[in-house]
Amino acid sequence: MKKILYGVREAAQVLNVSVPTVTRWCRVGILRAHSVGDGKYHYWAIPAEALEGFVPPKAGRPRKNVK
Repeated sequence: MKKILYGVREAAQVLNVSVPTVTRWCRVGILRAHSVGDGKYHYWAIPAEALEGFVPPKAGRPRKNVK
């Protein structure tokens, strides 16, 4: 069975978010992705399984402990 991989642009369309948001999620590890290449020709390969059931984190800064 062949694995389906998405690029950042396709993943952004599926998740209905911007391309920079998906790139940031890949870079910090929120969205499971494989880094392909290095230097100038670097891109992210995102498996289809990583997008299935993915719940994006809430927008904004985390709240401080308010008591």
